[in-house]
Amino acid sequence: MPRVKRMTEAESIAEGERILAKDHSENIRLAERAPKMPYPTPPTSLRLSVPLLEALERIAAAQHRKRAGLIQHVLWEYVQAHDPVFARETEAPKVTAVAAHAGKKASPGRKRVMNAKSS
Repeated sequence: MPRVKRMTEAESIAEGERILAKDHSENIRLAERAPKMPYPTPPTSLRLSVPLLEALERIAAAQHRKRAGLIQHVLWEYVQAHDPVFARETEAPKVTAVAAHAGKKASPGRKRVMNAKSS
């Protein structure tokens, strides 16, 4: 296999200048423009105080998120904690786990501890 001669920096710059000097209007005319995909929801605006905005920026940067992503994450956590629809969905596994243990009898060791406390 023949070896390819590496260009020097000066030759590389000259080649770049030669390419830029060409007329690329035909290539540009034929180029296909990719349309930007629209967001599924319209934007929502809200005003935040400067200290809150700065704190959100710091947290978002620390978590490698965009500010909008952090705000959406925080709002979802709040909704899941306070909305009854989400509360039922998130608490269902906890309730079944407690119900599963409720029917079990206490182990003999546990009975001895309980009896010792009541004496």
